[in-house]
Amino acid sequence: MFSYNALRQSVEIENADKCNLCQECVKYVQELKIERAIRIDETDNRFEFTVEATGSLPPEEIVLKAFTALRQKLMMLKE
Repeated sequence: MFSYNALRQSVEIENADKCNLCQECVKYVQELKIERAIRIDETDNRFEFTVEATGSLPPEEIVLKAFTALRQKLMMLKE
């Protein structure tokens, strides 16, 4: 999940998808008495999700159809 950038001499997130929010990395740096080394927080302007397709429709089309259905339901709710 993490990698060391020797040029910047810093630890960087290599693959955030592997994080399961266990907080072990936060506990580890707290035990080392390192403040503000790692912060796990929400981002208000970003939403990541995974689409699993069976092959009958491409994932892009599934997402577009889902947004269309959501839009229709929101319009009904608005009325």
